[in-house]
Amino acid sequence: MMNQKIFKGYLPLGIGIILLLLGLFVFNEESVKVIGGLCFGLGAGLSGMSFSNLVNIEYLKNHPEVRKQAQIESADERNRMINNMAKAKTLDIINWCVIGIAYLTIIIEAPIWVTLVCVAVFLLKYILEWTFVIKYQRTM
Repeated sequence: MMNQKIFKGYLPLGIGIILLLLGLFVFNEESVKVIGGLCFGLGAGLSGMSFSNLVNIEYLKNHPEVRKQAQIESADERNRMINNMAKAKTLDIINWCVIGIAYLTIIIEAPIWVTLVCVAVFLLKYILEWTFVIKYQRTM
């Protein structure tokens, strides 16, 4: 339990706070404003996530019945299938949003590389999908 607290809670919290402070105080000049914003954003997100993990670990430690129910639900085949179906549907929707963005970049006459990046992301999705279908057909 202590290792879980360290690697899911305290370590990312410390890294997040360091990144946040770097973004606020070290990278605050105009020439490195982008790096400062990136450090601040990553630090804030990491700090929030780790604080949430610490609260969750403490809560589950003090409520073993909730922890047992959560373990059962995470191992349940039906819940896994629902989760995978939701992920697949989300990816389908995002895939068409990427194509919409590609068309939008053509309409607003953005640089061609922006449109090509959108098309590359679209194609990457299908290449990865085919790769995993072949992999899972061989192993299952």
